[in-house]
Amino acid sequence: MPERPEQQRVQVILQRVWRQVEPDMRRRLTMLEEAGKALESGSMDGECRQQAIEAAHKLAGSMGMFGYPAASACAGEIERLLETSGSIGPEQFNEVLERLRLEMSRDRNE
Repeated sequence: MPERPEQQRVQVILQRVWRQVEPDMRRRLTMLEEAGKALESGSMDGECRQQAIEAAHKLAGSMGMFGYPAASACAGEIERLLETSGSIGPEQFNEVLERLRLEMSRDRNE
């Protein structure tokens, strides 16, 4: 069934906005990658953790809106892992981070 003109306009607008915000999404992913390195080296402090939680939260909210529901779910999982009071293992963190990377690299709505 073909898209209606309103749906097409919405898609065009979303694509335009995505092009504008994509660099921010990539920066947030980079922040999470840096947090993963800090976690591996045992140097993750409270500030690093908080910045990673905020980056994951923003990614979780944004990625679904722009047609990346699986990336949104991965970012939400990272946020929850970081918010748990116990320590998170670098293997678990990096596994979810790798899934997030993969999902962000897919075509939208794939």
